[in-house]
Amino acid sequence: MIGRRFGRWRVLRRAGSGRGREARWECVCDCGTERDVSAASLIHGRTKSCGCLHSEQLSKRMREIHRRARQAARGHSPRLRLPFRADTACKQSRED
Repeated sequence: MIGRRFGRWRVLRRAGSGRGREARWECVCDCGTERDVSAASLIHGRTKSCGCLHSEQLSKRMREIHRRARQAARGHSPRLRLPFRADTACKQSRED
């Protein structure tokens, strides 16, 4: 596993065992953060980064929402339409 990449993680070395004797690996994220991550989380894709990926995606979504709000305020859009995300419980309303 040493040297393999999983999302933004790169495996550096074995870090020992965690709960229930699961293998843990010392990994470094592309942003420079080092953490011990379980082998199962890496292999099954439950972790992709130290949290920097989520922050970047959230920032990108918020920039888009604010851009659309500015356009709506200037009259460039009849109404503010937020980006539809299939993985949320909220559904985008349809125009009649």
